[in-house]
Amino acid sequence: MKGGLLPLGGMLGQALFLAALLAFSHGLLKWAAVHGGQTLGETLLRYWYLVSAALCLYGFIFFYYLVVLKHYDLGPLYGLYTGLAVLLVLALSVVVFRESLQPLQLLGCAFISLGVYLVGRV
Repeated sequence: MKGGLLPLGGMLGQALFLAALLAFSHGLLKWAAVHGGQTLGETLLRYWYLVSAALCLYGFIFFYYLVVLKHYDLGPLYGLYTGLAVLLVLALSVVVFRESLQPLQLLGCAFISLGVYLVGRV
């Protein structure tokens, strides 16, 4: 079923939008954690605006997901959304935070990509 008033067309577009927002919110939290203080309290005081933005994004994702579920089946949508989120978070960790990528992670990415492709063909 097509989304009508939804900003992106198709289930894949919706899943990619949700996954990108989720990856971005994880990036905000990682940034705060890396650059924050020694304790959770210091980090929250120093980067309260990043943590707040991430929490607001989580809330938006939750409610937007409810809207998207009205138009698409749960199984394929969730599979696409979570698979894409894993891939985007991994890419963000490598590109922005210079984290290393191990061979087994690459193999996992290949399997996830294959799964996203197969689920997206529904």
